[in-house]
Amino acid sequence: MQLAGTAPKIIIPKVDLPFVHKTLDILGIEQEKILWADNRTHVQADELILPSFVSKSCYTPKWVADWLKSKFMTTVHNKSTDFSKKIFISRKNAACRRILNEDEIFEHLKAPGFERYFLEELDVEDQIKLFMNADVIISPHGAGLTNTVFCKQGTKIVEIFQQRADDAYWFLSQVLGFEHHCIKSAEFTDQDGGNQDTHVSWEKIFAALKGV
Repeated sequence: MQLAGTAPKIIIPKVDLPFVHKTLDILGIEQEKILWADNRTHVQADELILPSFVSKSCYTPKWVADWLKSKFMTTVHNKSTDFSKKIFISRKNAACRRILNEDEIFEHLKAPGFERYFLEELDVEDQIKLFMNADVIISPHGAGLTNTVFCKQGTKIVEIFQQRADDAYWFLSQVLGFEHHCIKSAEFTDQDGGNQDTHVSWEKIFAALKGV
């Protein structure tokens, strides 16, 4: 059991990753105010404030997106970067939902000027700047697409679903005014959560890119 003490504490799941610490730093949350909790943590407190989910399902309200922009985008406006405006997000180093023929697809994308990015190699601020700068984004479905909240209105997004059906980023695109193209590259399945590695048809991506 951990006693919260007299000073207010913010209880956060214990995830010791660089982006978590950087995010908290940008938000101005001091380390001494944090109580890192794992599955063995018990807290005794006189008053406990619990936030609710901001919405049902995978829908992101506009006020949430606006709040995130106001908190994070101001930190990177002066950050010097040399990112392409046409970006292809890789899942090559991910644990699941890899595109087995990713290198082949990227070879096709080089001619129209796309650059490939591995988000795990970029810090929080660079990821924000990458998406802020983008005109066209091609990406497999995955958590990295949460960064689309920082895209400008009219950004073209081509999302490759593979075997997992999830409309979270389509909803976000409707809220923020993106041009969103969905590619169903395999039959949806509940097996293993739809997390299997798959081959993706270049022809389907090419069709989505017409006019881009």
